Amino acid sequence: MQKRKDSKGRALKDGESQRKDGLYQYRWSVRGKRYVTYASTLTKLRQKESEIIRDRMDNIDTYKSDMTLDELYNYWKKTKTYNKEMTFQTYCFVYDHRIAPILGNIRINDIKRSTVKMFYLNMIDKYSVNTVNNVQSVLHQILQLAVDDDMIRKNPSDKLFAEIKRHMKQPAPKEALTRDETALFIDIVENNHKFGNSKPLLFVLVETGMRIGEACALQWSDIDFENNVIHITKNLELVNYDEKNKRGKFKFVLNETPKTSYSTRDIPMTERCRAAFLEQKAILELRNIKCNFTIKGYNDFVFMTRNGMPHNDRGVNSSIRTIVKHIRKTYQDYPHVSCHILRHTFATRLVENHVDYKVIQRIMGHANINITLNTYVSVNEDFKMSELSKAMQLVVPGRCTNFN
Repeated sequence: MQKRKDSKGRALKDGESQRKDGLYQYRWSVRGKRYVTYASTLTKLRQKESEIIRDRMDNIDTYKSDMTLDELYNYWKKTKTYNKEMTFQTYCFVYDHRIAPILGNIRINDIKRSTVKMFYLNMIDKYSVNTVNNVQSVLHQILQLAVDDDMIRKNPSDKLFAEIKRHMKQPAPKEALTRDETALFIDIVENNHKFGNSKPLLFVLVETGMRIGEACALQWSDIDFENNVIHITKNLELVNYDEKNKRGKFKFVLNETPKTSYSTRDIPMTERCRAAFLEQKAILELRNIKCNFTIKGYNDFVFMTRNGMPHNDRGVNSSIRTIVKHIRKTYQDYPHVSCHILRHTFATRLVENHVDYKVIQRIMGHANINITLNTYVSVNEDFKMSELSKAMQLVVPGRCTNFN
């Protein structure tokens, strides 16, 4: 039987053909479904053939790899399990709002490393390092499912963010408030009636260093006035997520186990912290505020708005911004403050007061001591100089009293 040939007289293999417009094509079938790929030259077509044959020999499922990233994402959601609903909701939000509009309709076998790299490069001028890192985390997990199920040979996003990160502006490290800045913040909150509603919660954050989600989840049963202890057992956050419409509706998510296993802990209650809780109880009673919210059977939350709903991180950070704006009318250079900065400041004060690092780790609820030392603790220059002077007095008594 005479073999078919192309326009240049070259013999064509099974499945190969050349169209009237000169374009080459290769046809093959998988489980009764026909596929076709095209190339401008016979050499390029046979390169594609080799990849297709290699994939079939290695059981790479070219049928499933024909699905779009959106379809793979929906499959991933059905197979993915998380201990914390908040984590899952955050990942869904990242995909719906950051990934889907750009890559959602692309077939996964058409998503190459260069595709993902260009996607990230287009993001770096618009978003922070942390945002792009979150996108990488979600996209990598979804594409890894395709690898694990033999839809594609390798994950095109593998180790790509580390390469991109070198070209991105790194965020400035979070700085703790100094003692004077903290004192000014407390003074304004305490003595300005406009901030009275926020005062008890902010004082608790300043005095305990707990995460804002942990504070919002506190119930009165978690506050042990007899032993002056606060029991941290859960986390409450307001998430921006609407899977159906992708428009960002808000809902509360409660995790019955906080951020890590180390997050479940008891925090000692200082006198000012105790007073803040008692003031909050008095405010609720005076204004007859009742809890109108139940989630997973939990209610009777400590920190509630006027309508009986729990506070949330967005609302509290908004209140802090208002306070900082007020302070800057007099002190223009007053630094940025957030719930997390108050936590950062608390940890730094503990270090400055020579509290044992393991104790700090336990109070903060960190999984390991490196998080405590490397992420949250920043000691101001005046304190460093003071401590160095003290140390040098021990090394060379009477010879080194001032480094200024």
